[in-house]
Amino acid sequence: MTVLALQAAGLFYFITAFLAMRAAATGGLIDTILGALSPAEPAEARAQTRRRRWLTWGAVLNGWAGAALALRWDGAVLLMAVAAAAQWLYLLDIAPRHLDPYDPPDPAGRRSTRNAALGFTGISVVAIMAFMQDLLVPFGLLIVPLRFAAIGSGILLAGYAFKLERQSRFG
Repeated sequence: MTVLALQAAGLFYFITAFLAMRAAATGGLIDTILGALSPAEPAEARAQTRRRRWLTWGAVLNGWAGAALALRWDGAVLLMAVAAAAQWLYLLDIAPRHLDPYDPPDPAGRRSTRNAALGFTGISVVAIMAFMQDLLVPFGLLIVPLRFAAIGSGILLAGYAFKLERQSRFG
């Protein structure tokens, strides 16, 4: 995979992080509206909130990893490994044991989440291979504008997640 394709994949994950956070917030808003019409059981409401938070902050982690990869920072390898592990932890343990019994998932949605985790894991493996071929560089060797871009993208993602979290507390 060329460096440009690797950077494009990173940019894709950075951009889709915002879309995933927005989708989680929209789902939370719908849950709040439906809860106002017919209150959910406390366990179901807690599961919905926990799922929304997990998906939001998982998207932040994916976005950080994507931004790091787009900038060719070698920290992308660690961020991608942690993000991939978090996705599989969610799919194999957190969701089935702690969320699904109270808030069953849509089968098509779960399938697409699995597919997304597979794709992200594949790109993570490619990032590790790029790191081993010295195609990713340490933070200190990034040119100054890229350092600012890395820091700014991280702040932007976290700030957006906090904004959505604050908005979701109205209900």
